[in-house]
Amino acid sequence: TDLISPISPSPDSIVDLCLSKVSINSSDIFYDLGCGDGRWLCRAATLFKCKCVGLEIEERRLKLAIENVKTCKLENYVEIKNENILTSDISSATIVLCYLFQDAMEQIGKTLRQRLQPDTKVIAIQFKLPGEPPQSWKPEKIYKPAVKDSRTVYYYTI
Repeated sequence: TDLISPISPSPDSIVDLCLSKVSINSSDIFYDLGCGDGRWLCRAATLFKCKCVGLEIEERRLKLAIENVKTCKLENYVEIKNENILTSDISSATIVLCYLFQDAMEQIGKTLRQRLQPDTKVIAIQFKLPGEPPQSWKPEKIYKPAVKDSRTVYYYTI
């Protein structure tokens, strides 16, 4: 499959630091677009007891995400869907994570405002949403955890 997201799993230390910068609670619905092995979902569910939904189309990573959710015994919190992030219904999300290549960020940036409710938080890992018109996404916060193998994190609100 043509990859639109890096195969570069984030260590739990980075995931925890990045998630701590967002006010997440048990009533949130956390979506990971291109969830890979599901580690962001598992950490969010473990730390905040929120509902989590991962979208993944690459078969090997989809199976790995499902396996990781089962291993962590988080089936009551985390759902993994074999769906395309560009066409899936994500309107119930209150927090969305995107760790996608820049071209994919430009594609998804065009529709996030249309598909998400006001006040939805968007977390972009390493690649930011397009800042130039017509999209004009402006991060509210930019954070780079001071740990090995860190990535820059951009925080937005719809």
